[in-house]
Amino acid sequence: MYKKALQEGYVYPSTRGNITTQDLFTMHLDGNSGFNLNSVYVTLEEMLEKAPKKSLLSQSVDTTYIQNRIDIVKDIAADKIAEKNSKLKAKENKAKREHILQILASKQDDALKSKTEEELLKELEALD
Repeated sequence: MYKKALQEGYVYPSTRGNITTQDLFTMHLDGNSGFNLNSVYVTLEEMLEKAPKKSLLSQSVDTTYIQNRIDIVKDIAADKIAEKNSKLKAKENKAKREHILQILASKQDDALKSKTEEELLKELEALD
């Protein structure tokens, strides 16, 4: 799919004019004043809906070009969503890890505080 897009020089409609397949990878999913993957996708879907339908009286229009571009935009968006979710999960895991380490340190402090003076002195001597 991407090979064909690159070989045939697919272009995609955007609020800033036509863009290339490579440009799609640098776009945000949404926001950015309408210059985003979602707006490109919506425009392509509208083009597909407006394409002439098959008829007995007219030649059928090949919508493969439009559909291929839609599929590429959807694939890139899916990758960006997966990457975003992965980063969010990593951030959540880091926060949970830090919280567990804080609780563990607190428990270790409590265990140390519950030792007798004699036990603490022995531990100090063992460190020297």
